[in-house]
Amino acid sequence: MAAHPRTLPIPGKYVLSSVDNLMPPVYVPVVWSYVAPEAVTEPSWSEATLPGLRTSFEATVREFFPLLNHPLRHADDIGFYVATDDDALPALFQVGERVAGAAVPEVGEATGEWMPPRSSYAPHDPENDAIGTEHGERSMLVRVTPMSNGVCIFAAFHHSVVDAGSIVAFMAAWSVVAEEGLEAARAKVSMTDDRSLLRGKASETELALPITCGQAIPIEYLPQAELNALAQTTPAPELLRKRYTRAQIDAAKSAQAEGDFVPTANEVVCTDVLKTVAARLDADAEFALQFPANLRGRYHSLPADYFGAAVLMCITKGWRAGEIVDMPAVDVARAMRAAKAAHTSEAHIQTVLDWEASRPSKPRVFVEADGHHLALTNWTSFEFYDITLGLGQPSLVIVGYAMWIPFLGYLLPCEPSAGRAIDVIVSLPPRSDKARQEPNELSMCS
Repeated sequence: MAAHPRTLPIPGKYVLSSVDNLMPPVYVPVVWSYVAPEAVTEPSWSEATLPGLRTSFEATVREFFPLLNHPLRHADDIGFYVATDDDALPALFQVGERVAGAAVPEVGEATGEWMPPRSSYAPHDPENDAIGTEHGERSMLVRVTPMSNGVCIFAAFHHSVVDAGSIVAFMAAWSVVAEEGLEAARAKVSMTDDRSLLRGKASETELALPITCGQAIPIEYLPQAELNALAQTTPAPELLRKRYTRAQIDAAKSAQAEGDFVPTANEVVCTDVLKTVAARLDADAEFALQFPANLRGRYHSLPADYFGAAVLMCITKGWRAGEIVDMPAVDVARAMRAAKAAHTSEAHIQTVLDWEASRPSKPRVFVEADGHHLALTNWTSFEFYDITLGLGQPSLVIVGYAMWIPFLGYLLPCEPSAGRAIDVIVSLPPRSDKARQEPNELSMCS
C-alpha cells in the first residue's frame, strides 16, 4: 500500500488529526435544558435571553474557536479538513419557534422518558443543503428553543472536529463569555488546538490492520429532506432509559470485587447494560463491547485542554451472547479493563495513527472493529452540568439524536443533586426468538 504523505500546512486547508479522521462523520447532538427563574414570567424571560446568548456565542467562536466559522470538506486523499478559505458556512446560531405546550423539567425532577420536543433539534440545517455539499458541512450549529418555562439549547458539533471533551470545553468557554464578558474570558479560557499532536507518520510499506479498525462503515451526508424521508421509513428502536443510583453502583462494586480487583462505576454499569442487550440476542450470536477511551494524559501526555477528537475505540474479546448472560459480572469488567489497557497503550495508539496516516485513500467512513458489538460511550467524567451560560444550572442534559441506530448507547452524568448517579440511554436491538432470558431477570450485582 503506497503512502501519500502531505506537506503541512496546505493553503486554504486546515488538515485535521489522524484521530479526527477516524471519527464517524456525523454530528454529535447535545441538548441542555434550563428553567426560568420563578420570579420571571414567560415568554419574556426566554426572549430576553436570546440577544445576549447570540452575542456571546459569536464572540466565543470568533475569539477562541475561529476554525468553527469554516466548513468541513472531504478529500479522498487527506480525509476531512477545515476549509479556511471558505466562510460560507460559519458556526450557526438559530432560534427555534417557541414551544408553548411543553415544559422543561425542573432541577431534581424525575425525568423518566422525557425528551426535548423534536422541533428543538436537528443535526442538519436548510442553509447547508441550499448551498450544496461542494461547500462541505457546517462545523457546528446551535439552536435555542423557548419553552413554556425556560429554554432548550441544542448544540451539534461535527465529530470530525471534536469529541465530548472538546464540546464541553467550547460550552464552558461560552459560559464564561456569557457571564463575565470577553475580557475576563481571555484570562480564563485555555486550550491546545494543535492537531499535529495526534497525527500519525505515513509509511511507504503496508502496515498491519489494527484490531480496532477492521470494519469501515460508509456514512454519506444527507440533506434534510432525505434525512426526514429516511427517518419516516426507519422503524424507531426501543430505547432503554435507566438510572443507576450511587447506592446501586457502590453495592455492585462491592459485590463484584475479587481480590485486588474492584470494578469502576463505568465497568459496573457497562457490564449490566451489555448483559441486558445480550439477553435479547440469539444465544449463539458472537458479541462484544466497544467503547471509546480518552487519550488526554495518556498518549505522550496529551494536554488535558487539547481541542479536537482525542478518543480511540477499544474492543473487548468476543463471546457468545448466551455466555455473557451467564458469566460473572466481574469477568466482563476485567475484560473491559484489559481492552482499555491494550488499546490505549502508546504502542497501540501509534500503530492506529500510523495506519490511518498511511492509507492512500480516506473515504468517508466510520472505522471500527470487526464483528457484532454494543457501542457504549461514557460521558460521566465531563462537566456537562457546569454549563450555565448565565441561565443557572441546567435541569437536564441529554443526547439529542433525531434517529437512533441499534446497539448504540451513552452513559450520561446526572444533575448534581442526584449524587453521582449515572443515566443510561441505549438503542436496543429487536428481541430474538432464540434469546436466553428476559432482560429484567438480570441483576447488576450478579
